[in-house]
Amino acid sequence: MSEPMKMMTERSSRQWYVLKCRRQILKSRDILHELRKSHAEDFEFFLPTRFVVEQVGGRRRRVEKAVAFNFAFVNCRYALLRQLVEDYAHLFLLQYRRMGQSDTPCLAKDRLLVVPDAEMEMFMRTIGAYDGTVPALLPEEADLEKGDRVRIIGGQFDGVEGILVTRQGKDGGRVLVKVSEVMCVPTLEIEPEYIEVLEFAPESRHLYKKFDSYIQKIRHTLKACLYHEMGLSLPPAAGEHLRAAYANTGKGQTEAAMFLRRFGNFRPATLNQRARKLVFMLMSYKVLGQLKAMDELMKEAEDFEPRLTAVTQLAFLRVYLYAVSGSRKHLTAALTAVKALENAKKSDLLREMLNEDLNDFRHIYGHS
Repeated sequence: MSEPMKMMTERSSRQWYVLKCRRQILKSRDILHELRKSHAEDFEFFLPTRFVVEQVGGRRRRVEKAVAFNFAFVNCRYALLRQLVEDYAHLFLLQYRRMGQSDTPCLAKDRLLVVPDAEMEMFMRTIGAYDGTVPALLPEEADLEKGDRVRIIGGQFDGVEGILVTRQGKDGGRVLVKVSEVMCVPTLEIEPEYIEVLEFAPESRHLYKKFDSYIQKIRHTLKACLYHEMGLSLPPAAGEHLRAAYANTGKGQTEAAMFLRRFGNFRPATLNQRARKLVFMLMSYKVLGQLKAMDELMKEAEDFEPRLTAVTQLAFLRVYLYAVSGSRKHLTAALTAVKALENAKKSDLLREMLNEDLNDFRHIYGHS
């Protein structure tokens, strides 16, 4: 094996392992510093600390303490890890998956707790954003099953992924970054425009609430934009929501851009969810004038349509395919689908909305 290939192989075998510092955090850090000096190309560590003011001997002093439950993270090959724990067994305790521990590094190598490089990088960036106390949590203290999985886009946490923790009625919040089985660390408060949803929590109603809220905004924004585009005045019977959208299309376009940014990479779990997402993406592209992106998605929506069996979702898709295209082919399909809703159960509100929108779009396109 050539020397460059050998070096690459050796480096690729390095991993981030987790150690628990038994005591003397600063002494432990000194040992890790010495190892980094003597193994410059083969060893790195992360042991974040913070200063707190405590009463010591009746006097207030600044005391340095570990941030993350006395955990130290070392990046090296297994042989060096084993040497470290053998030589300094009084300072370091190996961490195994499921939070098990062992004083003997020769056992259960395949069960050693390892943090993936990408996860470690996100963790270090998150810790680095705090000035002072870091509100780290043990995994069992964080209800990760109820949160939505998100990615932060832009800002100091760009690219960081985790579980969104929100306050009631808010779209922004803190993102919990999970570090293997060791802990969770929340980011600072993130504004909603920097949050992209990747997956909604299992059995969560968040998706339906977001979608139900968005359709009431985007349908009026789309009509308002089309009235302006066609040079048409609003009909006298136009409702207050349409009049508000017509008076301020910029606000609706901003909301459309936010939807694309936030949900563009969201992976729907069901056919019905996918149908709704396709509709909202198409409508958003249309109001923003991104016609090339809309045309590409139209083909996907048309190919996807035969897979829908629920009459409500089929009608929903067909009405708004017509809304963004103005095509008579899609109008015919929409009329047929809405007609089929007459015998559907529990669809009165949806049927009324789709009938209203279909009539409005026919008026706009001159297909009355």
